[in-house]
Amino acid sequence: MTSKEAIIAGLKATGTTQAETVTRLGWSAQQLSGRSIRNSMRADEFLDFMDAIGIDVACTVRER
Repeated sequence: MTSKEAIIAGLKATGTTQAETVTRLGWSAQQLSGRSIRNSMRADEFLDFMDAIGIDVACTVRER
């Protein structure tokens, strides 16, 4: 799953629009679009976006 796919799924799950979220983050729609198209969103940007729409992202250490 790409960051774009995760964002789309998160927006659908929370009923939030891209426009609402970029406004909360202080981004432009073009910034989000460009990052999505190029798949160039940094991890901190992705986490900030998901936090803005009310989704917690967790990393889990697997047992070896």
